Amino acid sequence: MKKSIYFSFIALVASCNWAISQTSLGKNETFLSNVKKNLTESTSKGKEKDILLKIDANKALNGKINFQKSSSTSEYIIGEITNNGGSFYIDISKKDLQGHIIIKSTNKAYKYYSENDNAFVKEVDINSLICVNYQNVPDRQLLNEANKSQEPQNAPVAEALLDLQSLPGAAGCVLLDFDGYYMPAGNLWNNGNAINAAPSGMSDAAVLEHWEVVSEDYRPFNLNITTNESVFNSYPRNRRMRVVITPTNTAAPGAGGVAYIGSFNWDNDVPCWVFITSGKSGGDASSHEIGHTFDLGHDGRTNPQEGYFLGIDGTSWAPIMGAGYYRPVVQWSKGQYNYADNLQDDVATIAGSKFGVGYRGDDYGNNTAGAASLTYNANGTINQKNGIISSEADYDFFTFTTGGGNVVINANTVSRNGNLHLIIRLFNASGTQIGTYWNSDPFALNASMNVNLAAGKYYIGVDGTGAGDAGYGGYSAYGSIGSYSITGTIPPDNGVATVYKDCNYGGYAISLAPGNYTLSQLQAKGVVNDDISSLKVNSGYEIVLYVDDNFNGSSVVIGSNDTCLVDNNFNDLASSLRVRATSSSSSILIQAENYTAMSGIQTEATTDAGGGLNVGYADTGDWMAYNSINFPSSGSYLIEYRVASAVNGAVLSSDLNAGSIILGNVAIPNTGGWQNWQTVSQTVNVNAGTYNFGIYIQSSGVNLNWFRITKISNAAAKESTSEPKEMFVVYPNPVENTLFFTAEVESAKITIIDVQSGNVIPFRKNNDKSIDVSLLKPGIYSVIVDNNGQMERRRFIKK
Repeated sequence: MKKSIYFSFIALVASCNWAISQTSLGKNETFLSNVKKNLTESTSKGKEKDILLKIDANKALNGKINFQKSSSTSEYIIGEITNNGGSFYIDISKKDLQGHIIIKSTNKAYKYYSENDNAFVKEVDINSLICVNYQNVPDRQLLNEANKSQEPQNAPVAEALLDLQSLPGAAGCVLLDFDGYYMPAGNLWNNGNAINAAPSGMSDAAVLEHWEVVSEDYRPFNLNITTNESVFNSYPRNRRMRVVITPTNTAAPGAGGVAYIGSFNWDNDVPCWVFITSGKSGGDASSHEIGHTFDLGHDGRTNPQEGYFLGIDGTSWAPIMGAGYYRPVVQWSKGQYNYADNLQDDVATIAGSKFGVGYRGDDYGNNTAGAASLTYNANGTINQKNGIISSEADYDFFTFTTGGGNVVINANTVSRNGNLHLIIRLFNASGTQIGTYWNSDPFALNASMNVNLAAGKYYIGVDGTGAGDAGYGGYSAYGSIGSYSITGTIPPDNGVATVYKDCNYGGYAISLAPGNYTLSQLQAKGVVNDDISSLKVNSGYEIVLYVDDNFNGSSVVIGSNDTCLVDNNFNDLASSLRVRATSSSSSILIQAENYTAMSGIQTEATTDAGGGLNVGYADTGDWMAYNSINFPSSGSYLIEYRVASAVNGAVLSSDLNAGSIILGNVAIPNTGGWQNWQTVSQTVNVNAGTYNFGIYIQSSGVNLNWFRITKISNAAAKESTSEPKEMFVVYPNPVENTLFFTAEVESAKITIIDVQSGNVIPFRKNNDKSIDVSLLKPGIYSVIVDNNGQMERRRFIKK
């Protein structure tokens, strides 16, 4: 007959405004001593060990011990409750007691614990211990997701996909385990017995999408979502969690996944499980189960009564801690939808101090004072910025200066399965909001602004917003968090001087092109009357400040940077000013209307800085000639043209002596209007001499205010005309499967980065001149080749 180990209990009831029943197990040390004694007796007789577990003064459960680990001061036992499919574990020492009984068939649970060296057991809500009955995905849904990948199933995971990381070096780590896992006996799952979990059998494309979904859901946090076992093992056990993605559902048959509540910081490597082996839906399930390990409960509804809210048909949204398989926007929640049964603040709970993870560091300032610069190339193309909105309170601010014209700024989240619904807020130089740009469609997460702006300094703020009715199928800004990128075009700022509100270049900063500025023109750019305290001016230019409007009253000429106009007795006095080239034979500014001869053009009043006239109505075949223009020395010259155009494809050319010397064509951008002015330029080589300079309209139409000819020093000319030596060329571009290099890269380190998300993307190296990019999703990527410290970057498009 079997030996039974029996624990006696004393019932104790405590109450306040609600009642909770707990049963005393005596002193920890006494309880431990009795356990050890009975286990020793049972083992010595070689009988199967049973245990009788009283759960209150009048009721007990029969348990079978499957695993035991003993020391002189502790006992650790795991087993199953006979006849009802339940499980239990007890971890007892002289000073501490932990454990539980879980009976899924009746949704009952009991918790072992100690207080002041006294041991207790009490009944608890089963949902406070474990995720139960998490809905699986219908086979039809999984089949649809598998068909999207169009890749063979049940193949080993590509080696490159076993080295993904969302945030290397983060405070915490989650391993997505796709390639099979042997869980040894002694874990809390399977009643203490081992589990030999099969590999996921997923396609490489599905593995990548699964990782992307989880990475984006946890993007706001200081948490590394990885597929690399070595990275996982480098973290302490109370700062890591393994998610086993497998069809082996021994841990929770019939469920979509299962996890112990709050287990992320346990010191025993208890994993969580996901049995949905697909990309999007599987990723949703992994995020859900990981959420449980961070103490998150289920998001359901009270009307109708349901444990998992799936979202509403025909709408875009569902909560991660519900079941988001059927919705494109699946976010963290705090119960803002109608009839929510859980008001838990998901984001704050994950980032709380209990788990030692917290938020990522803030990447950009939250106001105009901390704004980062949006830089752009000579054509106005923005150098892409990548950022993360980590909470509803997070704002990212950027500043830019434009020469005036059509400004296009795009804020895009990840290309699929995103959470962040973006909004762009536009501010003028004084920090006053002047525009808001977003998409009100709850299915469309990206934002874009396309607005014509006067020359000057501006700010944009980027953050998350809600869309639709948050109570019924829509969402608020709360869960609208995640990653984004900024791209677009800004008409280049061609200013040669900058005036500042405060000394030491503080306060607002307004860039000015050459020209004359009355008070009204300065105010239009954001300069307040009698408010300039410092300034910067490029070499070869000077600023004339006037006390009164319209260039009247006393004045001062400043030809270099000045940190404080107090020293000039001109602080906070300027009401008008001129920005002009200094007297020099190396530069000449010519007003377009001062031609010697012309054909087909007219003049009109200009709104450009300095006022006066501009040449307009210039169509294909029209021309202007300017006689006796001196080029004092042989070499390179920069020719700048102040232009405006409302059409695409305009082109002008320059020549000398009625076309006997052709200097070349200049493409004219569509500036957004006939009085929206920009400066374009060309660099030419001219022998010393005096020429008749000609401008010819190759393709209409163009307005021209002035042009400037400047001698370039030999060093500057060399810098502007020399081309960087190509280390390699990548082709074909766009590419579908294999990307080739024109040079061998055998010893080089190659990195591929998704330009939208900023993530490092894995790939296969075929040989010394090509790499396999077939697994990459369609988009734009950067390939970086590091050859002994010499780095080259090229972009390519994946079809």
